[in-house]
Amino acid sequence: MPRASWNSGTVDPRQEHFVLCERDRRDPIARVGRGAQPDTFVVQFLPAPHLDREAYRHVCERVQHQVGYYLVELGEPDPWRYARYHASGTAANLYSDIRWDFIDPARR
Repeated sequence: MPRASWNSGTVDPRQEHFVLCERDRRDPIARVGRGAQPDTFVVQFLPAPHLDREAYRHVCERVQHQVGYYLVELGEPDPWRYARYHASGTAANLYSDIRWDFIDPARR
């Protein structure tokens, strides 16, 4: 079974995706969408004018760590579904310094 992976790229906000934010702010830092192949994911880092360069670099590293952990390292059979579960109100998401929100444009 191929291992999940992610790459930087552009995420279509008209499709299902996750928005990742710092816990104390609602300004999005990144979007995570599905890749072209099964169990591949795209991460789009977004501008964060409220952060200086060093703070932005640090928060992007935290985002990369979380994406790697939840979508790759855990080795879940369906990483997308697991990430949806994580974003649905788990204590891990609630108390994390990076919060995941699932966006389904079809349900808005």
